Amino acid sequence: MFIIILSFLAACNTNGKQMETKDAQGNKQEENIGFKPPDMESIKDKTDQFSKSVKQGYGLMNNTHVLLNDYVGNQLSCSSCHGDAGLDLSSSFVGVSAVYPQYNARGGGRVVTIEDRINGCMRRSLNGKPLPINSDEMRAMVSYLSYISKDVPTRI
Repeated sequence: MFIIILSFLAACNTNGKQMETKDAQGNKQEENIGFKPPDMESIKDKTDQFSKSVKQGYGLMNNTHVLLNDYVGNQLSCSSCHGDAGLDLSSSFVGVSAVYPQYNARGGGRVVTIEDRINGCMRRSLNGKPLPINSDEMRAMVSYLSYISKDVPTRI
C-alpha cells in the first residue's frame, strides 16, 4: 500500500519536492517523492490547541511504550516500525490520513477508520490494548497523522 500511496503522490504533484531520509547506515540523503510533509519545526513555538495536539502525537509516536505504558504490552513504539515517527520512507505515515476511512474486506467487510487502524497496531504490533477512541492520546495521534498528511492529494 505504501508504494501505491507514494506513486499516487508523485503522479499528482509535479513540484518535485525533496524529502530528507536516512539510509541504512544513518547517512542523510534526499529523495524526490513529489511531496514533502510539513516538519515539526514549523509548529515548535505555536501554542494553539491543534499544534499542541500534533506535538503530543509526535511524542506518542516516538515514545509509545513509555507514554502509553498502560496500553502497550512490549517495549516498542510506533517508530519501531514507522521510523522517525512515520516520516521515514521505509514505512511512512505521510498521506495515511488521505486513505482512511477505507473498506476492509479481509477485516470482516467493514469500513475501517484511522482510529481503528491505530488500535490494530496497538493490539498486534505493540501487544497491547486499544486506546479509547475519544481519548486525548488518540486525538493527538490522529492530529499528528493529519498534520504530516497536510496538502497530500486525496483520492477521488
